Amino acid sequence: MYEDEKLRLLFSKCQNNHPDFKQEINICRQQYDTYAEAVTYMKIVVARLFLDAVKPKARRNVSSVNTKEINGVDITDMKRWYDS
Repeated sequence: MYEDEKLRLLFSKCQNNHPDFKQEINICRQQYDTYAEAVTYMKIVVARLFLDAVKPKARRNVSSVNTKEINGVDITDMKRWYDS
């Protein structure tokens, strides 16, 4: 694909009703001539405008799990599985 086709595709796929985002798309169209520059600029814009939209998920610790099952198998007494 040629650069102008890539840019056209990029801008046509940027669909968001946020007024600042629309303004940034227009700025990007006017200032950047290459796809790589436009994508880099849009990444920065999205990170700045939608900072609170993506929050990292809380980590899950193995120590916080209170179950005595692994893959649905009860492991409370492992001796019961062996014949004595």
